Amino acid sequence: MRVQADGIRNWPELLARMQQQPHVRAVSPALYEQVLISRGARATGAVLKGIMPQYENQVSELLKDVTFGSAAALESTSAAQNPSARDSKEAFPPIVLGKEMADDLGAAVGSVVLITSPQGELTP
Repeated sequence: MRVQADGIRNWPELLARMQQQPHVRAVSPALYEQVLISRGARATGAVLKGIMPQYENQVSELLKDVTFGSAAALESTSAAQNPSARDSKEAFPPIVLGKEMADDLGAAVGSVVLITSPQGELTP
């Protein structure tokens, strides 16, 4: 199911209903959004796929293909929820970049990138 609007407001309830269907093996909420990703003076356009790892791992091998660093950081509780971590690098949500995009941005494991969306806050 894809929605071209401001997201699916009741996605947790919809997810639960879909999981109850006998012919459904697994479900995973995601969002896709065109964004600008930048690091310093370098920038590139991209389509961001926002996922919830605990669900994504049930429907794809995407996170198992990470070769530099680890996708495990995606599964940990976000430090962004901790107000005392606001000014630290740990306050930013983790992201996995493709090798070519990381090279274009001059990014490596642990680098901070800025993601700008014309839509504002993104929700599933």
